[in-house]
Amino acid sequence: MEKIAMLFPGQGSQYVGMGKALCEEFSLAKMVFEEASDVLHMDLKKICFSGDSKVLTSTENAQPAILTTSVAMFRVYLQEFGVFPDYVAGHSLGEFSALTCMQAISFSDALKLVRTRGQLMKAASDMHTGMMLAINNSDKNIVKEVLEKLNEQGNLVSIACYNSPTQTVISGDTQAIHQVESFLKQKKVSTSLLNVSAPFHSSLMESVAKSFTKHLDNNKYHSFKGKIISNTTALPYVSIEEMKRNLTLQITKAVKWSQTIGYLKNQGVTVAIEMGPKGVLTNLSKGHVQEMEFFSYDKGTDKKLLFDRLNVAPRPKYSLITRCLGMMVATKNYNMDTSEYMSEVINSIRILRNIQEDLELNDKKPSIEQMHYALKLLKTVFDTKRVPFQEQQKRFEKLYEETGVKYSF
Repeated sequence: MEKIAMLFPGQGSQYVGMGKALCEEFSLAKMVFEEASDVLHMDLKKICFSGDSKVLTSTENAQPAILTTSVAMFRVYLQEFGVFPDYVAGHSLGEFSALTCMQAISFSDALKLVRTRGQLMKAASDMHTGMMLAINNSDKNIVKEVLEKLNEQGNLVSIACYNSPTQTVISGDTQAIHQVESFLKQKKVSTSLLNVSAPFHSSLMESVAKSFTKHLDNNKYHSFKGKIISNTTALPYVSIEEMKRNLTLQITKAVKWSQTIGYLKNQGVTVAIEMGPKGVLTNLSKGHVQEMEFFSYDKGTDKKLLFDRLNVAPRPKYSLITRCLGMMVATKNYNMDTSEYMSEVINSIRILRNIQEDLELNDKKPSIEQMHYALKLLKTVFDTKRVPFQEQQKRFEKLYEETGVKYSF
């Protein structure tokens, strides 16, 4: 039996167009983006699908955008595969995606947290100019030595991420980063500046960590499913208090990603699936751990290979509940009363989505009562949106054709 780990990427993995194809194919993914836009009061679909890359890269936008894309992919994965992971791990921001998918934090709360996290980081970066540099195939002792010398001279620069056996990322003052870059260039070492707008995982983020702790303390947490690996320890969380503490620490401390992959390997994980845009973590780890095979859910070719590897047949796209959710989101709204829309439509979508998530996480099929309830919620949404009666009839007939379940008016 395969042991499966889910990997969730952090900032820098974003690209304009991410999530668009997924939403066009799966109404479940579209619903995730719709909810995110409602919670944050911003058009996240526009930012992700066709916006300006500078707007998307700005940390207060990139963080909720990547979280949303990752959560959408995870929910679609459960719908398509129905195989729950044994372990989950997220790189920096990705840790919030992992916690959300394991139900330790609600999606709406996670969106608000990472939006705030991004805003705090942006404010800090506006006060302290800084950047991050990836260093490839370099002797780690050389890197450590040059960082120590720069810190002795009053520069703020440190290791931010242990990404792989062949890649280390540093973070700090812009001037210090350029000095390291120039020094390593003379040593013929390959480097690249990261596409981020702040010096994450460094002491320059100390003010962010202090402010963010207050937001974490005021948030609600739940008992989580599965084993979630911490960035700062590269070990599974054992309590909610430890989780809150480490979510603060990871802002200023290094991400132990290489150690995390090593832990997963030692636990017998054989399949790692990246849930997020671009496949950054897949590319980082491929070739370094022979015992594990890595797949990026953002790549169609990898998804086909994954079906073969897990020896599962693709599930039908439409169960009754997922189709009801899709219709709730996609059907045009004719009601201009915002408060009525929020109280009835948004609430119905959230209730049904929670039912769907619970079914998927426990690998269950909906009961007769749950299916009847889903149909009643759909009717409530149609009525609240003031969908014409004939259009409602057509949509319910289509639902019956696709799922075999009939609704009686």
